[in-house]
Amino acid sequence: AIYPDDSKDAVELISHADVAMYQAKHMGTPITRYDHSKDPHSLERLKLTGDLRHAIDRGELLLYYQPMIDIASRQVLGAEALLRWNHPERGLIPPDTFIPLAEQTGIIKSLTYWVLDSALRQCACWNAAGMPLSISVNLSARVVQDDNLIKEAASALARHGVEAGQLKLEITETAIMEDPTRAMEMLTSLSAMGI
Repeated sequence: AIYPDDSKDAVELISHADVAMYQAKHMGTPITRYDHSKDPHSLERLKLTGDLRHAIDRGELLLYYQPMIDIASRQVLGAEALLRWNHPERGLIPPDTFIPLAEQTGIIKSLTYWVLDSALRQCACWNAAGMPLSISVNLSARVVQDDNLIKEAASALARHGVEAGQLKLEITETAIMEDPTRAMEMLTSLSAMGI
């Protein structure tokens, strides 16, 4: 943390240096510069986190669908669900701004289950229109470790009448490496369901 760029006084400078230290540890790097946008205690982030907690209930979340195309046949095989947040005051907030907030606060589970349900609802609509496409949903490390994942996925599939084989779950390497044993158990169970 650098004075005067990052603080007004010595107390705030030390506080910001402490935040930077935790950010560096979290990223696995020996050092990092204080970044106001990543400070969990900044007023802006606290307000945004509070707003995010209510975004589902207020209907502020949107899914965009990025098509997955077989280049050789030029056929659309499926789509990846991409979460967007249309904040009532700020407009569209990019995922790289709100997803880390959601992961740090645990909101990521409810966001992911909303995405899963909404994506499968859309998949059912495509099925009804004679376009049986697969749907891909990204999972964070926290959700991969969540005991409710299998129940939530099974429930959403049944609720929307979508075949398990149409659902693809995309998981980062970091999600697997956080707890490889637990991740393997979860992935084995999901695979056994046909996902």
